[in-house]
Order: sequence, then C-alpha cells, then structure tokens
Amino acid sequence: MKKVLYFNNIYPLYRKPIWELLLNENIYNFNIYYSKQDLKGIKSFNPLPEHKNIKKIYHLKNYFFGGILIWQSRVVKDLIFENFQLAIFMGDMSVISTWIGSLICKLRKKKVFFWGHGLYGNESSLKKYFRILFLRLADKNILYENRAKKLLIKSGFDKKTLEVIYNSLDYDNQLELFKRLEIKKDSNKLFKKKLPIIVFIGRLTKNKKIDILIKSVGVINKDKPRVNLLIIGDGPQNKDLKLLSDKILNQTNFLFYGEVYDEKKIAELLYKSSICVSPGNIGLTAIHALSYGTPIASHNNLKLQMPEAESIIDGENGFLFKQNDIIDLSNKILFWIENKKTNKKSIRKIIDEKYNPYFQKKILDKLILNG
Repeated sequence: MKKVLYFNNIYPLYRKPIWELLLNENIYNFNIYYSKQDLKGIKSFNPLPEHKNIKKIYHLKNYFFGGILIWQSRVVKDLIFENFQLAIFMGDMSVISTWIGSLICKLRKKKVFFWGHGLYGNESSLKKYFRILFLRLADKNILYENRAKKLLIKSGFDKKTLEVIYNSLDYDNQLELFKRLEIKKDSNKLFKKKLPIIVFIGRLTKNKKIDILIKSVGVINKDKPRVNLLIIGDGPQNKDLKLLSDKILNQTNFLFYGEVYDEKKIAELLYKSSICVSPGNIGLTAIHALSYGTPIASHNNLKLQMPEAESIIDGENGFLFKQNDIIDLSNKILFWIENKKTNKKSIRKIIDEKYNPYFQKKILDKLILNG
C-alpha cells in the first residue's frame, strides 16, 4: 500500500467529497497535514474524521511573514523522518516550507506533486521566473485548468508532467437536488411579475463588481421591465448596493435575498434563475450554478479570472463579456434571454464530464499509483 503525505494550509470543506472517495480505497493511505483555522473566507473541514486509510492527522500552524510568506510547522521534520513514497503539496510558492520540503524529498528520492494554479499568465517577469523555478521542483503539477497547462508547456514544461484535475463541489448531493427540481413544479414567487431572473450569488464585496450587474439591469429595464434581479449573499457592500438599486431600478424588479446556507434553498433559487452573472471573477460560483442547469456569465479577461471560468463554453452554457463594460454585459444578457432556449441537462453537462469528484479521483488514482 502506497504511503502519501498530503500538505495543505487548510483542509477545504468543498474538497470533502473527493477525499471521501479517495479514503475509501484500499490502495494507499495518507498522513494529512492541515490547519484547523479558516483562511481567506475558505472554510476548513474540522475536525477531520478518523478513517482506516488515514494513518495520522497533524494540525499545522501557518506562520505568516510580512503578509506574504508562510512557514508551516512540522513539514520539514516529517519529510526527513517519515517513511513514505509520495508527498503532495499545495502548489503555492509563498509557502517557504514547501520549497525546503520538496528539496528534502528530492534528496530522499521521493516523488513530489504540486496541486495548484500553475501559471496565471499575468505575472511580472521576476515573479514568473520564481514561479517556474518553484514549479520545476515537482515531478507532477496537478492543475485546475487547461489554460495553465498551455502556459507551462509554452514555458518549457514537459506535458507529461502536467495533469488537469479541474475542481468540484458536493456533486452527489447537488445532482440529487437537481433531479428533484426537474420533477417539482415550483410555485414559490419571488417577484410580482414573472420575468427572466438574473442572479448573483456570493459575498457582496467590492472586487465582485456587483454594481456593474445592477447598472446593466438598469440599462436592460430602462424602457420597460424585461428582467428581475436576484442577489443572494451578504457583505460589506450590501448597503451601498441596495442604495444603487433603489436609485436606478424599480422596487418590484430586484430582491436582496440575504445569506443562504441551506443547499436545498440555494438549489431552488439557482434553478429558477435564467442566468447567473459574476461581473468580477467567477470561481466556484460557476460550478455551483452549472450544477443546477443555470447558465453562467463573467468577464473575458482570462489573465485575471479564476480557473473555473474555463467551464464557460461561450454561447453554449453561458457567455463572457468585455471586462467592466456595462453595455456589453446588458446586450449579452438580453441576447441570451431572447434567443437562447436552454436545456438544463445540457447546461450542466460539463459538470458531469469534468467538474466532479469522480473525474478527479480517476486523475489522482492514476497519478498516485504510477507516481
């Protein structure tokens, strides 16, 4: 049985489904190292349950230096003294202990995998140099998107050392909810007038650029109401966004729903929406919306986008609009709702094919067993 050491800054809650699949195999076992604290809004799955294929669980401490560099406790010690065949690290070059840990693995002739973004494409020359130097420490780089793979190949990496794993959420639960919604007749009215619903879901923060969406809906509804706007979430921009909506939209055509933690309710709200728009970077919101057959839209500056933007097949399951362009966004929303007769099963096809834990497990099984 192959022994794997897995290091991360936290144990992300959204990765629970893929780990449940991995741990139910009897072909390898893990030492898992992570911090119990949530980090940058990402919830840590804590406590991690005991499992026959988890040999040890260690709670790391993340020490921050200058707000940029990180040192993780225990990493170096265990890489020196533990008996293992493979170490998997978060592919983040700001973690200094990963640099040193990878070199220790090389000296001990142990395999090293990085699981991360790879190249973004917007790095300065100096930052790109150090990022490539870092990524070359790994025997394999496991990436979230094909775009990063292409950038690394262009930078001289052997494509055999690169594998795209995409990302996933709670696939089984969301698929079951989707199937129920396909059968159920929804009678819950959110708006006075039945119109296509444009939805945003997420934290109401400045970098999400929700004001662009509100202004675009204002353009669309200028002459007559054509769409309703549903905003799900809460955050520091809540008050300002409500004031903007009151100023340029009709009260009957927008709704600030607030935070929702019940996945069943989220499923209902996304399913009944005509399109989900994230004017800033889209991230896992894309996977969430597509899982319920809801088309997605976000900006077209891929150098600044999150990897999940690759799930948007322009014109098929959503669209990309010119970054920060209110008129382009409003025109494309209108074109979509007036010309696209979408089938929800076909919209979520890419989730069933790639953005799910079963696909990810196949990739990891292949890499770990052959690594």
